[in-house]
Amino acid sequence: MIIELHHRLRDLWCSLTLADDRKALASVLPFLNAESVDAMKIVGYPSDRLPAAIFALDGLESLEFCQCPLLSGIPASLSRFAHLCELAFVDCPDFHDIMGISELGSLRALHIVNCASLDAVGGEFSACGQLELLDLSHNPALKQMDVSRLPKNIRILDLRGCFELDVEDLPDAAWPALVSLNAVDWTRSGTLPTDHVKGVSSKMRHLCTRRRGATAEAE
Repeated sequence: MIIELHHRLRDLWCSLTLADDRKALASVLPFLNAESVDAMKIVGYPSDRLPAAIFALDGLESLEFCQCPLLSGIPASLSRFAHLCELAFVDCPDFHDIMGISELGSLRALHIVNCASLDAVGGEFSACGQLELLDLSHNPALKQMDVSRLPKNIRILDLRGCFELDVEDLPDAAWPALVSLNAVDWTRSGTLPTDHVKGVSSKMRHLCTRRRGATAEAE
């Protein structure tokens, strides 16, 4: 398991490789100036529940889960992060349940990328009135999107690589604030949204920026 933490004051990342158990993480966090950590990336976490130790990071604004094989949904305990505005699930093969998103009223950016089990989105976002960026790219099983129940404040929507979703049926009027809709086949001619959402951090480094055959290359 790898933990990457971003230090707000020094604007730098540190990377920790820990044994696959919660005690290892709990023993490290108290020595990392928790109040200065504003972003965290968890790679290969072997559980579907968060260790209590990470809740010492009460100033966390950005959180990413990557390659977590047992994570099937949004942990309910994430609602304890009052300042969380950016959340990502990347390469989590069993991730499909986003009901917990309704507890994150301050969320402004959500990335669910390359999660093979995600097949539908919609009503779960009813309480996410501040959501401006929704990245659902490279989810090959995504077939249903209830546009009428998605937040109206969305400005950037990325649907690249969602081959089962009929993007032509998505009405532009559903999002009056939309400035960028990317729904092209990313393996052939895909481009990235160039607009940036004001106030959302630039610390998330996983969003693919280049094409290499049929494989997303991360930053």
